[in-house]
Amino acid sequence: MGKVYSTPERALAEFVGGKEIKIEMDSQMYASLKSRKLDCYSIDSMLNAHMYVAQVKIIQGRPLITLLMFDIHNKQNVYSMATKIACAYRMFDRYFNDFSLKIGIVGVDEVACRVLESDSKAIVRNFYTKEIKGSKLSQILTDWQVNYVGQERIHFHFTHYDITNQYLDGVKYANLLRK
Repeated sequence: MGKVYSTPERALAEFVGGKEIKIEMDSQMYASLKSRKLDCYSIDSMLNAHMYVAQVKIIQGRPLITLLMFDIHNKQNVYSMATKIACAYRMFDRYFNDFSLKIGIVGVDEVACRVLESDSKAIVRNFYTKEIKGSKLSQILTDWQVNYVGQERIHFHFTHYDITNQYLDGVKYANLLRK
């Protein structure tokens, strides 16, 4: 491994040495993109991911944080949903010692919401031994460094506000883009 550069030296090294030196310096700071995302996640990152803090209650000295995650484009899949939840959990874990998360996943219509819910509850098996590992959602959370105790503190609720029928005249979002 090379020398760790300070800010002016880093700028000069990136200018002279190009991409290779920048990659080497970034790899020294974070072993993987996953750990970088977990360590650098903030409220701003959460807002950019369409997750909003709906409520914070203190119950018996323990914060109960309610988050709403909006699937505004009807393109949410379980992996992206779970990674956003894991990052938000790790961010709040830096601020609070003992807390609970209540997460409401809000879809555009009932069908999209039910598909996402059933996909998150799908059983995951070990490829070789066929042993059941758990649900897809819990397995992804485990991969993103949310242990079993942390997963017990997270409660999910899937809902929809029927945005398609109430505000878009029954036209799906993808059809609006084509017009």
